[in-house]
Amino acid sequence: MENLINCEKLIVEETNNPQLDNDQIENSNFSQDVLNGKDEMPFPEESLPETLRSYCQLVADSYCVPIEFPAVAGLFACAVANGSSNRLLNGPYKNLTIFWNLILADTGKQKTPPQKEMLKPIFKRDKESQRIYKEKLKEYQSLNKKEMNQSSIPEKKQFLLSDVTLEASNWQHKFNAGQGIGIYSDEITRYLGSLGKYNKAADAEIATRLERYSNVQIVVNRVGNGDRDSSFTIYDSPENLLGGHQPSRLNRIVSKDTILSGDFARYNFFLPIDYRKGGIVKEIPESALNEYDTLINQIFKHSPETLYEKDFKREVYQYRMSNEAQILYDGFKIECDRIHNESPIGHYLRGIEGKTLEKASRLALLFQVIDDAFSFAPAPNISEINMHRAIELTKYHFFCSVKVAKSILNKEKTPLLPKGELIRQFFQWNPDINKKQFSEVTGFDRSYIQKNSRK
Repeated sequence: MENLINCEKLIVEETNNPQLDNDQIENSNFSQDVLNGKDEMPFPEESLPETLRSYCQLVADSYCVPIEFPAVAGLFACAVANGSSNRLLNGPYKNLTIFWNLILADTGKQKTPPQKEMLKPIFKRDKESQRIYKEKLKEYQSLNKKEMNQSSIPEKKQFLLSDVTLEASNWQHKFNAGQGIGIYSDEITRYLGSLGKYNKAADAEIATRLERYSNVQIVVNRVGNGDRDSSFTIYDSPENLLGGHQPSRLNRIVSKDTILSGDFARYNFFLPIDYRKGGIVKEIPESALNEYDTLINQIFKHSPETLYEKDFKREVYQYRMSNEAQILYDGFKIECDRIHNESPIGHYLRGIEGKTLEKASRLALLFQVIDDAFSFAPAPNISEINMHRAIELTKYHFFCSVKVAKSILNKEKTPLLPKGELIRQFFQWNPDINKKQFSEVTGFDRSYIQKNSRK
């Protein structure tokens, strides 16, 4: 990890009052820190809601790892649990809790065990769902032909997927009735490398995958094999992503093209600064695990059994911004605009900037959902405190994105042109150069020059 984040640490002032007034927003050092090259900052663990933060700290201490390891999975788990149930109306946009979280850490840093610890409640739900599905399938298979024709084949509900094709994820979205899925891949290249693996259509599948970040509806029109209807439309398809990657192999998933195209901007990068070495792994108290399990179940708001009921329909709740939250959001937008306008790599940051504002809205929604999980009735608006928390965490992701972007842009060199292309471009911009003289000076064959300069 040292080869990626070996630079001066940013000192961040802590405050006991997380609410900011307008003067504090104007005097914020965030945009100036980025422009000055301080593209690293500690993970703002205080930005996490208390219920989630306390368990992340406990898991981090138990496994002797940075808090980023459990936090990246905890945010993912809460987002998967929320699915399409709660959303934020922000002008013409409807934001859902969709996040593509990517932890960058070298092999051997023990990032996997704490992440699986944070995913236990969803693994548990999927296991129970599998049991219910098998029972219902057994009942269906015991019917006679006439009864089968009058019944529907049971559909397995599952929220965590790993080794999955795009087509299989389409079907799971349908089975989950638009409540979304979470894709978890310990090494993200495993999932990204599977796109187009079986149908030679990687580019098309990558484009479709990018749409999932924006909750674009899924429309499938296929000729079925008679077993089930192969044409369907899913209007909500929230698809969260959690994965890990080694910093030394970043060029496998990030390039100048992905930075410019906007693919890169969709990721929330987590870059741990400090690693705790040694220590004995401690068992997590059952009471703490049960409390966290209850949080995830409260966000789901339904049991696995309820999902299989014929008339099941999940309630949808829509939040709006409070006036105080909107002021914070608008101030953050001004800072992002300043970075884009003044940074020497500003044209590369346009996609990052746009997605950064979207991430702030989505995180504010997620934090509000977590806070309201144990409330009898949810709050009508996103609170100022949750927008502030969301902006602080979004700033961290912005810093990490700029860090990764600079790392890639500094490594990529302009590729050498083939000899023929070099000649073509030379004469394109210098048409009056004498080709005979050029041949004598460079040693290139005159017929070769004549042939390539005409392309």
